[in-house]
Amino acid sequence: MRIKTILCSMAALAMTSAITSCQNEETVKMPANEPTLNMTDCQKVSLKIGVPSELKTRAGETPTLTYGSDGLYNFSRTVDKLWYAVYNKGNLIYDSFEAGIPQAIYNSESESFMLDILIPKINEEINLADYSVFFFAGNALDKVQNSEITDGIGLDFANKTLYAYPALLNKSVADGDYFKPQQYDYFSKYATLDDIVDSEFTGSVTLTRPFCQVSLLTDELVHNGILRTYASDGKVTVDATPSVFTQKESSTSETLPYGWNYGTDELILKDLSQSTFTLNGKAITNVDGSLTIPQVVTFKSRNMYCIGSYLMLAPDSRKAYNAGSTMEQFSFAINVTGDLNSTDANLTTDIPTGGLKANEKYVIYNKQFDPENPEEGGGHGVLSTHYVLDIVVDPTWEGTQDISWEGQE
Repeated sequence: MRIKTILCSMAALAMTSAITSCQNEETVKMPANEPTLNMTDCQKVSLKIGVPSELKTRAGETPTLTYGSDGLYNFSRTVDKLWYAVYNKGNLIYDSFEAGIPQAIYNSESESFMLDILIPKINEEINLADYSVFFFAGNALDKVQNSEITDGIGLDFANKTLYAYPALLNKSVADGDYFKPQQYDYFSKYATLDDIVDSEFTGSVTLTRPFCQVSLLTDELVHNGILRTYASDGKVTVDATPSVFTQKESSTSETLPYGWNYGTDELILKDLSQSTFTLNGKAITNVDGSLTIPQVVTFKSRNMYCIGSYLMLAPDSRKAYNAGSTMEQFSFAINVTGDLNSTDANLTTDIPTGGLKANEKYVIYNKQFDPENPEEGGGHGVLSTHYVLDIVVDPTWEGTQDISWEGQE
């Protein structure tokens, strides 16, 4: 879409000096062979940026938090801050970290943001397809910086990279911290203006999570006969350390994503030794004296125990986790401990055909025990070597896959 530009208003001109590092010039320096951008002759574009109506993330590890109707974890969270960057043909023009750049205004009633950005002309006209914007929404009190950091969110706008370390996204929520902003659940979108803006220079866009969620459920620990193998009082602790196992020709690796390049839609991976975290499922005593181990939930009309549920960066479009891999699997190192017994196991299951995609939910759970076909279902015992899981991609895909569970009978 090519539209003739109009002269910027005085209010727009007031921000010109802050848009680039060349603050005393009227043009934005572009790479060689690219035309300069004249920021004194530009168009204001008005945008409405929305987030999903249900501001809840389905990931976590603390059993005292609430559960959704599907039996998975819910967190309530206020998303009231927007960071953004504006690009021309992929080159950064300015971003919201810079002094003097207009900030998005949050409307709590509509749970959306209003934002005016400036688009400079090239050769007396504006080609909206040449301009793109990256939006990132979170909580105003979150730690967000314009570089890679391990204790917060990093927005490296110049290199089109979002950094979100796995241990940060899935950190424990301590008692008393439930109402403080936590470093998880964000919303983003990278879009060209011709896809979201009309001929009146107004537009709207809805952000989605740049993460997928992986959950591991079992009904075996719900049964008292199995529980007594590990604990006389029915209290067990289950620790699960997740990773992604990949194989390329003769080499293998275990990694987790700590970054996402939204320009190329590729994940940036780190070895597990540099990005590991553990989900701790601990037994608690309820107010009425009953035990939770740590939480029995209902999933597909079955009483299940959630071993772990976590967030992980994922591509915006469905693709392989690691380009060129011949095998990709979710992997869990698991420990079950009670006052009578303790055991370890390693669980793996193939990533769904076609790869991962952001804003999807992957539920891994054991098949229901069939006494007439005991070798083909779940229910043999925790850490069984004959363990079969189903994997669900909700809400668009459902299927079954066999997995290997290396542990004790």
